[in-house]
Amino acid sequence: MSSQIRWGRSRSLSPADPVYYKDSVFIYHNDINFAYSKVKLNGRGIFVGPVISSSVSDINYGNKRIRSTGYREISFENLGSAELDVDSIRFDTETFYLVKPNDDFTIDSVGIVTFRVWANPLSYGLLQDTLRVYSNASNSTHYKIPLAANVIPMDSVLGAKMWKG
Repeated sequence: MSSQIRWGRSRSLSPADPVYYKDSVFIYHNDINFAYSKVKLNGRGIFVGPVISSSVSDINYGNKRIRSTGYREISFENLGSAELDVDSIRFDTETFYLVKPNDDFTIDSVGIVTFRVWANPLSYGLLQDTLRVYSNASNSTHYKIPLAANVIPMDSVLGAKMWKG
C-alpha cells in the first residue's frame, strides 16, 4: 500500500503594519474523526525599517502649583527591525525638560527606552508645549507628543493637600 502526499501552494505572511496579527490555517485530510486540523497563527508584523511608538499620546500634568516640580514617565519603543537612531528630543519652552545623559541615543529592534518628562511651571495659567523627537523612524522623523499643565495658586486652606502628585 503506497501513500500519496499532495502539498498545496506555500503561503507567507507579509505584514503591512507593526500591529498584532491573529489568523488560522486549516489543513484538510481524510481522518474519519476530524475533517480538518486547525493551526492558529499569532504574531506582530514588523517593518524592515525603524518604527517609533510611545506609551502615551499626550501628557497632562493636571493642576500644579507655581515652581512645583513634577514628572510623568514616557516610554519610546522601536517596533521595527532596524535600529532607531534618535538625534534629539526638544521642547518649545523651558517649562518642560528631560534629565538625560546624552542628546542622541539608539533603540535596538523591538527595544524600549523610558524617560521622565519633568515640569517646572514659572507662571500661572494653562501651559502647553510639545515634546519633539527627531529620529530616523520610517513612520515619523519628527514625532510629537502634546504636553499640558494647569498652574493654579496654592490652596492655603487649613488641611489642604500641598504635595499631591
